[in-house]
Formats: sequence, C-alpha cells, structure tokens
Amino acid sequence: MKLSSVISTALFTISAQCATLPADQSSFTTLTPTGSAPQGAATDFTSSFGIGVLTLASSGAPTPTGSSGPVAKRDDQPDASSYIKQRATKNEGSLSLKIEKSVLSDESGRIGSIVSNRQFQFDGPPPQAGAIYAAGWSITPEGVLALGDQTIFYQCLSGNFYNLYDENVAEQCHEINLQVVGFD
Repeated sequence: MKLSSVISTALFTISAQCATLPADQSSFTTLTPTGSAPQGAATDFTSSFGIGVLTLASSGAPTPTGSSGPVAKRDDQPDASSYIKQRATKNEGSLSLKIEKSVLSDESGRIGSIVSNRQFQFDGPPPQAGAIYAAGWSITPEGVLALGDQTIFYQCLSGNFYNLYDENVAEQCHEINLQVVGFD
C-alpha cells in the first residue's frame, strides 16, 4: 500500500470520528449532581456576572450583603433581578460568567465544572476529561451560586492563593458561599 493511501485513509478516519461528535458538545450536560436546584433558583442567567467569596459565619449563615440591581431574565425563569445582592464595576481581567440551561461558562466559553480532585475550574468546551459535574448550576434567590442543591463550597489555601472545591479536601479549607456579583 502506498504511503499516500495510508495518509488519506488516516485523515478520512480522523474526519469521520470528528464528524460524529455533537456539534454543540452538549453531551457534558449529563454530568449533573443528583440534587435539584434550590427552590426559586435561576438556571438561566445570561447577563454577565462575577463571583465573590462570602465567608460563612460560625452559624453557617452568610455574612450580610449590600444592595441589588436590575438583571435581565428569561420568560420561563424566576424573576432573577432581585437575586443580585452585590454590584461592582467590571475591571479588565475580571471573571465574567453566565448560566445557560444550568451550564456555567466564562466569557471565553470555557465550562465551569467540578473536576476529579473536587476543584472548581473552567475548561474546554468540553470540560476536562473525568469532570464530575459540568451542569446543574443556578443562582439562588439569596444571590449565591448553587450546584444542584449545594450552596456551600470550600476555599482552600494553596501556597499564597486559594483554590475552590465542592468538598472539604484539606485541613486548611473553610466553608464559603460563592456570591453572585452583578456588573455595573
């Protein structure tokens, strides 16, 4: 067999395999937690927002937050305009997010997921191989990010910065909420 025939066959095989992938790569949306979004939570929120760490008080309740501002909503979703409890000016380099059909993504289109070591990060699309959850995100009426029915996450010191997790993975971790921050 000629080398050109082998190369042509290999390229056809690769092209055929790529053609079988879903165009929207929506297969990762099946990586959802078993718990449902909290009552009244919005699973679609296409206005740009950021997140901030809200350290939980010893009672497990979040510390108080500031005023709310207007945010667009979809007709089939709860009125999420009152869900934004904090507002800030979007600076260059700020993480800018949206939620569509419970999939969290950043402005580069990367998918917010919980990966195999339980860390919260953005990859893809599709999400990193072995991701545990890539869908099931929502914004609660209290203005915090939820994954399934979970609103408590963990901030863990790693050198001179923090990583975020969906479980307590180390002694230096503490409970937090991920506060949704609307951009002015």
